[in-house]
Amino acid sequence: MQLWKHPQINWDGKVLGCCRNFWGDFGGNAFRDGLTPSLNHEKMSYARDMLEGKKPARPDIPCTTCELYTRRAEVKQWFKPPPALNINEKTIAQLWVRASAFANGGELAKAAAVARVLLQLTPDDARALTLLGQAADAADRPEAASYYRAKAAAIGNAVSA
Repeated sequence: MQLWKHPQINWDGKVLGCCRNFWGDFGGNAFRDGLTPSLNHEKMSYARDMLEGKKPARPDIPCTTCELYTRRAEVKQWFKPPPALNINEKTIAQLWVRASAFANGGELAKAAAVARVLLQLTPDDARALTLLGQAADAADRPEAASYYRAKAAAIGNAVSA
């Protein structure tokens, strides 16, 4: 299930897929190519299809030589992928309410943690960036605060233009 829920990334950025794999990678490099493109690389997508029994084994896919995969393939006991997350506007709004409540209560570290989640879901959220700037100020990290404020301002200017 790690290929779907918790894919493993090696120290050098190579996508290993799961914690059992040490002999091959799934193409792409999370540091060089970015995390999302690496996790959606053709080899990774093919491996997921293989593990679901939708495609035959392929020699360039590390799972092909894994004893867990070969046992499952013998008995045709395939993995079932986890359901997709349902992230919608309501979820985003609820997270923003939580982040705001933490910030208004003076718990800027907790507000920043929620803001980071918001940025994973909506990378261009100027409000979350502004909140991270406030948290960085409170933590006496002026360089980080300046970075977050500038990024938030750039997004705000792009939206208003």
